[in-house]
Amino acid sequence: MAAQRPPITSGWLLAALSAAAGAGLFRVFAGSEWTLPALFVALAPHALVLLTRRRWSVELMAGVLALGGIVVVSAIVHPSTTTIGVPSFHTLREFARSFSESTEVLRSAVTPVDASGDPLQLALLALWATSSIAALLHARAVVLGAIAPSLVYFVAIGAVGEGSWLATTAVYGIAIALYLLASHQEDVRERRTWFHTKHETHSRVVPGGALAAIVVVIAALGAGQLLPGARSAAWFDYRSLGEGSGDGTWRTVTPLVEIRGQLEQDDEVELFTVRAEEPSYWRLVALDRFDGEVWGLEGDAPDAGDALPPAPSPDQSRRLVQEVTLGPLATRWLPAAYQPRAVSLDDARVIPESLTLVAGDEVDPGTTYTVVSDIPTPSRTELQSSPYVTDDPELARYLELPGDFPERVRELATAIVGGQSPYDAARSLQRYLRDNFAYDLNGPAGHSEDALEDFLFESRRGFCEQFSAAFAAMGRSIGLPTRVAVGFTPGTRGTDGVYRVTNLEAHAWPEVFLAGIGWTAFEPTPGRFEPTPGDPTGTGALAPD
Repeated sequence: MAAQRPPITSGWLLAALSAAAGAGLFRVFAGSEWTLPALFVALAPHALVLLTRRRWSVELMAGVLALGGIVVVSAIVHPSTTTIGVPSFHTLREFARSFSESTEVLRSAVTPVDASGDPLQLALLALWATSSIAALLHARAVVLGAIAPSLVYFVAIGAVGEGSWLATTAVYGIAIALYLLASHQEDVRERRTWFHTKHETHSRVVPGGALAAIVVVIAALGAGQLLPGARSAAWFDYRSLGEGSGDGTWRTVTPLVEIRGQLEQDDEVELFTVRAEEPSYWRLVALDRFDGEVWGLEGDAPDAGDALPPAPSPDQSRRLVQEVTLGPLATRWLPAAYQPRAVSLDDARVIPESLTLVAGDEVDPGTTYTVVSDIPTPSRTELQSSPYVTDDPELARYLELPGDFPERVRELATAIVGGQSPYDAARSLQRYLRDNFAYDLNGPAGHSEDALEDFLFESRRGFCEQFSAAFAAMGRSIGLPTRVAVGFTPGTRGTDGVYRVTNLEAHAWPEVFLAGIGWTAFEPTPGRFEPTPGDPTGTGALAPD
C-alpha cells in the first residue's frame, strides 16, 4: 500500500521552518527591505505543493517549481527590466548573468551586504530551491528528510553571516521541534485501524513536548556559549578567501560587491573622510583580469614599506598628502590617490602591479592613516607622442580578452579610433561613450560579454560599471593595455578642507598604460570629471561641484 500523504497541518509548519531558515539572512544583509520578498520565496513553494499535491504528480510539481523559481526571483531582483512586473527577455538575461557570477559573490562579498543585485538573487534562489525540495519531500511523506534542505541553508547562512546568532537559531530550533511534534501527532492519528476506538487518537507527547522543546532550545543557546572553545577563533578563516591575507594571493571582483547597490541607496552614508589640498579619485583597487563574465584581480601583497616604488622626479609629478579617516567602509582595501608612494598604517600592504593598498589586519572605523601620492603630470605633447606597447610580457595581462570576444565590439572600437596614437585613441573611445550614451542607474547591470553587447548596441544606457568595463574591453581589443579602477569620486569638501565621501560617490573608471608615462585614468561616464592636474582626460579637472 502506498504511503499516505501527511495532512496540511505539518505541511504549513514545514513552510514556517523554511521561513525560519530564511530569517538567518538578517546576519547577511543590511537593512530589512528584503524580508517580505524572502518570506514570499520561502512560503510560495510550500503553498503550491500543498494546494496541488492531490491533483499533480511530483514530477509536474517539480517542473513548475523550477520554472517558477527563475521567474519569481528574477522579477524580484531585477524589477527595472520587467514589463508591468512581468519578466522580459532582458530580465531573464540579467538573471543568467547574475547567476554566472554567483561564485564570485560568495568569494568576494563582505557582510553586511546590500540586499540587491547578485547577492540578493543568490540568497533568494537558494531559499526557493530549499523550500521546493523540502515541500516535495514532505509530499512523499519523507518527514525527517524534509528538514535537511532548510538545515543546510541555515548552516550555510550562519557560516557567511556575522553578528548575533541567538535569535535566529532559537526561532529555527523551535520551528524544527514544532514540525516534528506535529508530524508525530499526524502519524499517530493516521495509524488508527478499524478495531480501534472511533474517537480520534492524540499523541500524549505533543502538549508537553512542545513546551519541553522550547525550554531545551533556549537552554542550549544559553549553555552553548559557556562550553570550552565556544568563543575561540575559528580554526579556518573562510572569510579571508574573499580578499586575502599576509603576503599571499589576494583576489576580488569588486570590493563594493555591486556599485549600483551603493548608488541606489536612499540613505547617504559617510564612508570615510580625506584631508587633502586638492581633490582626487580615491582609488580602492584596479581590476586587471577579464574572463568574459567579470573583471577581477589576483596578486600578491607584500609589505607596503618594501614594495612601494620610489618617488619620480618632481618635474614629472605633483605630490598630494592625504589624511584618511575610515568610517563604516567595511573593507580592507584602503582608499588613496594614485600613485601612492608611502602609507603610515601599520601592516599596510600593496599589490605592486596596480599599487593597490590593502590592510593586513581588520581595520576598525575611526582608523586614520596618511598616504603620500605622486600624481603624474605629463604634458599634452608627451601624452600624444606615447607609442603603442608591443611584446612587453609585463603588460600582456592588460591586453587579454576571451577567445570568443565579440568581433563586432572590436570592429566598433577600430572604427572609432582609426589610426590614432594610443592617447588620442583613448580620448576618442572616451568621447564616443560620453557623447552617445546615457547615464542611467536603471539600465541593465553587469559587464559580461553579453552585457557589453547589450550596452553598446541595444540599451546604450548604464552607469559607471558599464562605461568603464566597455571602455576597457574596447581598449584591449585595439591594443591599449587597460584595466578597471574601482573607488570613489572626490566627495564634498567642507570649509575645514576635508572631503567627505559617501556611498553615493562609489565609482569605476578605466586606466590606460601609456609608454613613457605610466597608467593614466580616463573618464567615459557622462557627468563625471576626472580631477587629475593638467586634465589629461579632457573632461574638465576644474569642473564645478
